Amino acid sequence: MLRTLWNAVAILLTLPILKQTRRYQFEDGTVVFGDDIEIKIIDIIGERYAEIGALISSETFLTGKDEDELFKLYNKMIEVDYFGFMGINKSDLEPPGEHEAKLNTLIGLSTIKDSVTKIKAYALANKDSDALNIHMCFYGNPGTGKTEVARIIAGILYENKILPHNHVIEVDRSELVGQYVGETPQKTLRKIRESMGGVLFIDEAYSLIPKDRGFDYGHEAVAALVKAMEDYRGKFCVILAGYKNQMLDMIASNPGFKSRIQFVLDFPNFTRDELKRITELMLMQRKYTISDVAMDRVLD
Repeated sequence: MLRTLWNAVAILLTLPILKQTRRYQFEDGTVVFGDDIEIKIIDIIGERYAEIGALISSETFLTGKDEDELFKLYNKMIEVDYFGFMGINKSDLEPPGEHEAKLNTLIGLSTIKDSVTKIKAYALANKDSDALNIHMCFYGNPGTGKTEVARIIAGILYENKILPHNHVIEVDRSELVGQYVGETPQKTLRKIRESMGGVLFIDEAYSLIPKDRGFDYGHEAVAALVKAMEDYRGKFCVILAGYKNQMLDMIASNPGFKSRIQFVLDFPNFTRDELKRITELMLMQRKYTISDVAMDRVLD
């Protein structure tokens, strides 16, 4: 985000003077003609870069600012970029598409919703860059919404033209790891090809690296996956999902994962009230009702 922010600063610095003409009146009232325009522009850009450089070099600039604050600052810069020189127009961020609207209807998951908003902003800012990286890791217990959010993210990336398809290929260990020599790379690459242009969602991804470390072909799947995440970065999205502690162990076991995962989303367990609202919604969709006593028993 900080790199994107700096690029935006550099672009916005030049906004008032990006105009081709034989006569130009600058903000300070100076009127310049002909070939002197270029000299004046170079002088002004130099002054502005010196000012912003001094600001960025100061101890107070961005000191202590977290990702949320950087994101808010970036959004403010989009607001004043009236001509879209940053490559993003505010209209590109609003109104939300079908999948983003669906995300907002989910019960709970406020921190996850904020993270998805940042993922979208990052992807829009970098969609034409070779450095675009949209691989992710989801931490969380079963039933916390990981698969549903993965499907929504696929839709958001598609709606915003980050990826050409909105399909999600959902797999687990059995669909990636074979039982004999040479089978695992073939199975893994087959799923990677199927997911190209969309999302590859690997549930219980930590199972690719078994604890006993005995004879196992899981490491071949990991090797193929890590290579594809780098070779096809920005061409598809890999989402590794599973229990937090096991996923942390998996990431730590292979440095290749850590350097290739751009976003980490930590899914909290639903609160009792959120579970009640989810249950009520599911029953209402099926035209059922439930008594308070029965609801308490369900939640207990």
